[in-house]
Amino acid sequence: MAGNPQVPDGWCIARLGDVATLRPSQQDSDTDNDLPYVGLEHIANGGTLIGKDAAGDYISLKTRFEAGDTLFGKLRPNLRKVVRAPFNGMSSTEILAIVARSPADKNFLSYVLRSDPMHNHTMQGITGTKMPRTSWSHMKNYGFLLPSLAEQRAIAGVLDAIDDAIERTEAVIAATERLRDALLHELLTRGVPGWHTEWKDAPGLGTIPADWEVVRLGEVAEVKSGTGFPLEKQGRQTGTFPFIKVSDMNLLGNETYIRSANNYVNKEDADELGANVFTPGTIVFPKVGAAIATNKKRVLKDRTIIDNNMAGVTVTAVGRCDRRFLYCWFESVDLFEFANVSAVPSITGSRLKRALILLPAKAEQQAIAAALGGVDEAVEQARQERDGLQLLKASAADALLSGRVRVNGGSIDV
Repeated sequence: MAGNPQVPDGWCIARLGDVATLRPSQQDSDTDNDLPYVGLEHIANGGTLIGKDAAGDYISLKTRFEAGDTLFGKLRPNLRKVVRAPFNGMSSTEILAIVARSPADKNFLSYVLRSDPMHNHTMQGITGTKMPRTSWSHMKNYGFLLPSLAEQRAIAGVLDAIDDAIERTEAVIAATERLRDALLHELLTRGVPGWHTEWKDAPGLGTIPADWEVVRLGEVAEVKSGTGFPLEKQGRQTGTFPFIKVSDMNLLGNETYIRSANNYVNKEDADELGANVFTPGTIVFPKVGAAIATNKKRVLKDRTIIDNNMAGVTVTAVGRCDRRFLYCWFESVDLFEFANVSAVPSITGSRLKRALILLPAKAEQQAIAAALGGVDEAVEQARQERDGLQLLKASAADALLSGRVRVNGGSIDV
């Protein structure tokens, strides 16, 4: 083995089935009802545990697992729902509970099971089209490099440290987002702390600063619908205006992002169909169907055309209403409040224009928007730090699991 340039000194090639086994599925028992239950819905794509239920809530065949086992989602393995169990519990039978056996360390093996080469091997053995699955009979033939037990534990320790940093950063993001939600409500109903000493009652809205107005959205902004384009006029790689559809709006945490437009519309086609061209600063959102419930909203950065399943709100009374403040107000409301109740819910412009807004003086609007913007910057900075740590982890895992970088006695050798 030492003479093989692909096998580092002191390492060997192992087969997964020789150093790991599965925990068997079993029928319910009363003693298991109080254990945590983990289903595929509790594991995020990419491999983070995001929830759990009580096992007693599920009457079905389950798999009992222990802390340190690797939970491997075998249904739709392309989603990479693979995570190391932090507690004892029960899982869906769509999840394999993989147990390390000597000479493999359970923490090291978990990183092997989450690695890119393991994922590639898994995808080569999937069966089924509508409900693709992998199987242990295919997975167990995966071959990988296995260091000594001491070096396995050292490698897992390095990767665990990066994971811990990622978890701490995720906790900061979640706490800051909760703070922002609370701050958003406080600022939009009570104003900037210290700015007000007199208050008044607003029917149906509670006690508000005495100098605030209660206005309808239609007094300060206009609401316009998007435009439907024939399929043959969509999908252009270049054009005068980006063309945005609901599917281009993606949620990340509490934020909605519009991915780079894949579709463009020519001015000639836009003119022919009488399409509304929305200016930078317009707030866009879905207005038809189930997409309303996603509550996605975003401010446009460029002159853009949106499709007919979306609407846009643009400030018209610029002397009275700051567009950033209006977006803060939109963030505080649930779009479904403005939808009609029917088989296919929709938001009409006339109903949205009647929505009531608490409107401070413009200087305070700008102060509120700036305060919330500062929190947004802190969240974005933390997200960038998390993303950087995730890239570091991927690079470190690749280098350490291949033996290109060695961990010896606490030091790292390249």
